[in-house]
Amino acid sequence: MSDLLLLGLIGGLTLLLLLTLLAFAGYSGLLTRVAVSAGSPLIRNITVAYKFHVGPYGNTGQLFTESCSISPELRSIAVYYDHPHMVPPEKCRCAVGSILSEGEVSPSPELIQLYQKFGFKIFSFPAPSHVVTATFPYTTSLSIWLATRRVHPALDTYIKRVWDSFLGEEEGILKKELGLQRTTLPFSRAFRYGEVNCFLTYIGILRL
Repeated sequence: MSDLLLLGLIGGLTLLLLLTLLAFAGYSGLLTRVAVSAGSPLIRNITVAYKFHVGPYGNTGQLFTESCSISPELRSIAVYYDHPHMVPPEKCRCAVGSILSEGEVSPSPELIQLYQKFGFKIFSFPAPSHVVTATFPYTTSLSIWLATRRVHPALDTYIKRVWDSFLGEEEGILKKELGLQRTTLPFSRAFRYGEVNCFLTYIGILRL
């Protein structure tokens, strides 16, 4: 009887531990939908203090901690240059730091000198006219790990859907204007993050 009671106690504790882990993961954003939208940027004309990082994005926690410890009331920021699912982790590049000022207000010289004292560089981003934004909760340290694996695919899906829709409209207009019976339009495309800078190269085989 005591053995059965012990096994039941172990099973109950194991179940409780699993439920606790699931609740923690859910609170960290495991089941939260990644909200993706396009429109005006949330922040404009920002000046940031940053440090450059090369390596797995999951190893940037120390930089966030360092920038926050200098001025805890400032918001943190990270600029990711590479797609973590297409670039080897050891070659992924990003800049991590704090937002010193937004809009028309300039950061104080004292604040700039304070960050420079700890090895941070200063850079000002102009306001983009149109951006794609993804919103994901940041409640625990696990949220960062989940975000690196859920936000990028959500952004890719959204941008691809909008891009394919744009290409479909362009091809339809071309067919209508030229009275084409058959059109083959291979294309190449390129993007640059930070400011929207894309181009299309159409190579058309047109049969009237």
